[in-house]
Amino acid sequence: MEEPGKVSFKHHKILAHHIRRQIKKRRFVLLLIASLLVLFIPGFLNDSAFSELFFFLCLSFLFVQSMIVATQSGTKNKFFRYLTVVLLIVVTWLEPAGISIHLLKELRLVAMILFFGFVIFSLAKYLAGAAFVRANVLLAAVNIYLLMGIVGGYLAQLFFVIDANTFHFPAYINQPDFTDFVYYSFISMATVGFGDIVPGNSQGQTLSYLIAISGQLYVAIIIAIIVGKFANRPGSDQK
Repeated sequence: MEEPGKVSFKHHKILAHHIRRQIKKRRFVLLLIASLLVLFIPGFLNDSAFSELFFFLCLSFLFVQSMIVATQSGTKNKFFRYLTVVLLIVVTWLEPAGISIHLLKELRLVAMILFFGFVIFSLAKYLAGAAFVRANVLLAAVNIYLLMGIVGGYLAQLFFVIDANTFHFPAYINQPDFTDFVYYSFISMATVGFGDIVPGNSQGQTLSYLIAISGQLYVAIIIAIIVGKFANRPGSDQK
């Protein structure tokens, strides 16, 4: 007969294993939820300290879930990857903590761009390696697009931090923040071009058309890939 302590430990171990399995199984859905929270929450919150805290919690959730998706079973250097996430979260939380150093802000933006770029690359590898279309393939495609928009926003913010003349903002935007730059990124990716935020120098113009080109190319390429994989699905009629 097992001791109560051992039974409790075994039960907790089984529960933890079950939770890990569920997180891995639903990793693409959780990444989509995290991305949507980061994209939509800031626009509907006020300027209170609680709203800022909630946004950074959502951003931390996005960091963790992004690395879960990018780190598949059998991947080497898992410890180093998750250590990178922890460091990124710590550096990110320096901003709401009131630690504002110009160079640190630039380095944080560079780190976010590289991190999400790596996640996009990992998702693209998963997408390319899939034999046929299934739910996770479609979710991966959507997540890539959303993360591309986030990366474009951080790139625009980095350019603006380096040179405040890179973009001109309308009068109602006193101090541009994450929401403004991500808005500009997605508007450029979709080639909508409302004209409320405009480039102020050649660097801003170059970034703007590169974001627009990447958005249009991605849509065209991803449709071709999904159609090709859909034709290879089990039970499809091929002549």
